[in-house]
Amino acid sequence: LIPIKSKYAFAGFVLVSVSWYPFQTSIIYQNIIHLLLLLLTLGFYFQKNGKDRWAGICFGIASLLRFWPFVLILGALLTKRVKVFYWGLVVFILGMLLTVAEI
Repeated sequence: LIPIKSKYAFAGFVLVSVSWYPFQTSIIYQNIIHLLLLLLTLGFYFQKNGKDRWAGICFGIASLLRFWPFVLILGALLTKRVKVFYWGLVVFILGMLLTVAEI
């Protein structure tokens, strides 16, 4: 891991990474794995720092993109992180209802 000590250096790193040609090409061809990775990373980060609501929201949105992250929501219930489970399930169900309502 590269230690980044400044917010400005981190912002510059993100801007350069987003403008990287292979990243842009994969986004053009609707490859959502980058978004899924971002959501899962944020979910684990929030869960580690005790922000269970945001972790559940990130895992819930990730579960809407692919179904296998739903296992992480169920895993939160097994480890007694009830808020992560609750928020993940709420976001997942609301997303499914919004999808069905558009049909």
